[in-house]
Amino acid sequence: MDGTRVLVGTRKGAFVLTSNERRTDWTVDARTSRGGRSTTSRGRR
Repeated sequence: MDGTRVLVGTRKGAFVLTSNERRTDWTVDARTSRGGRSTTSRGRR
């Protein structure tokens, strides 16, 4: 996998952010949890 992935938990849900190798461009790939607070996230390769 090229780039970096960050799991972000907010009051609006959990999101997956993905960057390029240099971490200059970021995209929000998916909203993994809808409607509730997300205080813990876990990813796998």
